Amino acid sequence: MIRELQDSDVAACVKIVEMNWGEPVAQRFLDEVRHAFMPHITYHPTYYVYEHKKKVVAFAGMMPSCIWHGLWEFIWINVHPKHVGKNIGTKLTKHRIHEVMKRDGTAIHLMTREKLFFVKLGFEEIHYYKWGDCSVMSMQLKEMVL
Repeated sequence: MIRELQDSDVAACVKIVEMNWGEPVAQRFLDEVRHAFMPHITYHPTYYVYEHKKKVVAFAGMMPSCIWHGLWEFIWINVHPKHVGKNIGTKLTKHRIHEVMKRDGTAIHLMTREKLFFVKLGFEEIHYYKWGDCSVMSMQLKEMVL
């Protein structure tokens, strides 16, 4: 089941990041996710969790870009190592694409080291950074308006 992240889910998400990326990255995620619960932030992220047997086993985030009206950024997709390979990341990404479309979004950008995962879902690589072995990916949903 996919639903919006609640404050009570944050600890489970931090643990998933820590298992996948280590403690320093988990701390950065914790610092960033706190913004989701600050009402005065104009461009705040929205996070979704994936529950399996009433436990959070994955999460993903998105936020409107400050760069261009209608542009969205996909941030933070992490799946518990025991649940990798079960299409949970695909379900979360398709859910986020649907949510952007509901909000009349025109395009989605993200950075990833898992280029092929996002290519399969319709994203195109627009830049590759050798120094970080990561790709900037984009999906255009409709014509962008000035």
